[in-house]
Amino acid sequence: YTDTPDYTFYSSEAGSITCSHAFTGASNAIYGDITITFSSLSNDLTYNDITITVTDATGNISDALTVSSFTVDLNNPEIVVGTANVTSNNANTALAKESDTVTLTFGTNERIDVDALSLVIKCGEVPIHNDYITYSTDATGAYSASFTVQSDTTGVVTVSEVVMTDMAGNQTNITNLSLSS
Repeated sequence: YTDTPDYTFYSSEAGSITCSHAFTGASNAIYGDITITFSSLSNDLTYNDITITVTDATGNISDALTVSSFTVDLNNPEIVVGTANVTSNNANTALAKESDTVTLTFGTNERIDVDALSLVIKCGEVPIHNDYITYSTDATGAYSASFTVQSDTTGVVTVSEVVMTDMAGNQTNITNLSLSS
């Protein structure tokens, strides 16, 4: 979400901050909470070996504080080409009618937040309100959106918009999703 994350730590003594990775912000610690900002981080890398020490005025060096492992993720999630398809529980899976259960399934290039997933789906010309769509994922990482057609309509199911957010908060808005049935 950002390649310059903030990190806050507590120092029980004032002194000079030393960090094993480039940072901006205060270079001198005060007694209390100190926030620094890591800089020069690369996308798609996991950082698990950053340490911070504080050296007081008499030259005493604190024990090294090891920063918890983190990964920089600036990539937007994407639907994997060829994985988006729609099915219906009637004999003609390309059309849906009242009481049919319609399921859209798709794969993504990374894990997404199902609770933040939103689709604009139409059955024929009738929009399906997001409150009627159930979102889920399975053990293989495939995502699905299912709904039961509520109105007396028959039509081709189309998806005019997909809004999805990955676990780092990167969001993608896809319009006119191409489906296979």
